[in-house]
Amino acid sequence: MEEEPEEHLDDYGGVSEEEDYEEPPPPPVNMRRGRRDTVYLAATKVEDDWRPPEFPKTDEERDRIHKYIEKTALLSYLDPSSKDLVVTAVEKLEFDDGQDIISQGDEADYYYILDSGKADVLIAKPLGSDPVKVNEYGPGGSFGELALLHGDKRIATIRATEVLKTAPGLASDCSRDQHCVTWALQRDTFRKLMMQSGKQALNERVQFLSKVNILKELDHYEKFKIAEAMQMRKVEDDEVIVKEGEPGSEFFIIQSGECHVYKQVLVDVTQCLLK
Repeated sequence: MEEEPEEHLDDYGGVSEEEDYEEPPPPPVNMRRGRRDTVYLAATKVEDDWRPPEFPKTDEERDRIHKYIEKTALLSYLDPSSKDLVVTAVEKLEFDDGQDIISQGDEADYYYILDSGKADVLIAKPLGSDPVKVNEYGPGGSFGELALLHGDKRIATIRATEVLKTAPGLASDCSRDQHCVTWALQRDTFRKLMMQSGKQALNERVQFLSKVNILKELDHYEKFKIAEAMQMRKVEDDEVIVKEGEPGSEFFIIQSGECHVYKQVLVDVTQCLLK
């Protein structure tokens, strides 16, 4: 069973089916690309003995990063051992208030998970004009993956802002002169981990969405963003997924199995008695 949590805006990119590591032709730089049902990863070869770099962390930091990974759609695809590799390989990078973490038009170098502080998403159309804020991230928010996956340039600027939110377990006495803290995964490390574990799962979800009637007409970018945001939920027999009359905050797609739909029907007791 698939669940779609809150979406987030990011750079654009994707993963492909090719296993021969040939460099695909670069697509045009824009928010929405042509229709196609697969996404691809910028050509990256993974050696058999490859191991990611290691950056020291406290046990508290490792636990917190693990929690972020479980809530990050792209990384939640990874198997447990690959998730451990991500925790080991991410590097702490700090940014001042107003400093750009990612700049629109630049080459992609890192994938980021925000640990503390807040970051605004800014887009300039055309490039060079005054940017407009279109979204923002708080602790646990992740960004930068799409340009890395696709080998494309950044299509948005992510700018650190004053620390208004803190990550779980961090001190709450934040002030404006504190740093915006991120955990960053270097480009080659990110791509190799995705090649090892994430590529096939993401492709399968994009292809699956192409078979869902109400989503068939979405373009590739829209399908990718939904696939990236979806999380797997397994339910037991007779478990209630949604209940009539309760507020709805989630959208579900059945990937396998069957569900029964029940609806309450109001009966006019007076009419029944008269009959």
